[in-house]
Amino acid sequence: MPSMAEEARVQISRQRSSVDVDDLRIFLSNYAQVVTVREVHPGPEMNVDWFLQATVDVVLSYGAAHPFVASLLGSVSGYLTSATAKKIYEKFGDALIEKTLEKFLDQVAHVYKRAKKANICLMRGDEVIPVPPLRIRLELNRPKLSDPATLALTFPYDLTDTQVRDALMVAGKVVETAIKKAEKRRRYEERARKLIVKGKSDDGTRLLADEEYIQLRRTPAYAYRPDEKAWIDAWVLADQAVQEERAAQLREAIKNPPPEMKGYEKAMRKMVAGIEKYLREGRVR
Repeated sequence: MPSMAEEARVQISRQRSSVDVDDLRIFLSNYAQVVTVREVHPGPEMNVDWFLQATVDVVLSYGAAHPFVASLLGSVSGYLTSATAKKIYEKFGDALIEKTLEKFLDQVAHVYKRAKKANICLMRGDEVIPVPPLRIRLELNRPKLSDPATLALTFPYDLTDTQVRDALMVAGKVVETAIKKAEKRRRYEERARKLIVKGKSDDGTRLLADEEYIQLRRTPAYAYRPDEKAWIDAWVLADQAVQEERAAQLREAIKNPPPEMKGYEKAMRKMVAGIEKYLREGRVR
């Protein structure tokens, strides 16, 4: 198995070579053996706003991400609830946390501003959609039965310098959320494996077809919304308008039920509560 040092690599992708990322490359070279910069061209996946190819995309491998994970976690309200998070924090200590966090904040803010000036947009009919200036991807751990968990943090186009720093200061909570989801996903897979070993393949298959597990299989992806001061699950954002419209229709049906829906008010209230919970739990503050 590769050592942490051997796995310490960083890849910076950019849509325009005019976006200067050299100081970020030099800074990250202190924490990674290899830091590469490459030019990319967005493909047909650029059709959902929260999954647009960012102008600058920074991917930190498992080894290189550790000091940044530690610094982000160290900024979260003085205590950590995840056992994994505690181990990471204890490994690097207070001195590294403080220095790394401040330097990291500065470098991210600089690159965000430069990427924003590139002003890359997508045309959707007559609508002009600016692509996100910056995305940071952190490999968090090595799950035993699945691919490495990678957290994607998208910084949308409309952030000020202060909001970029605000977003990073609460990103540690998103890291903890992603770690917990990765651990929950592993528990699903471990249970399924044990069932299959015992000859209960059908039960194992049903477990892996569970809707919650399917959602846990998604790459954790969050976008910062300054109006809410929250990181929001990008999958929830992509689905939010549809779910809000559905909830509004249900509320109207509860208030003025058509003949065929009378007597189902309790079930409809439960459905509304489920939608509200889904949208609420998709936010990290």
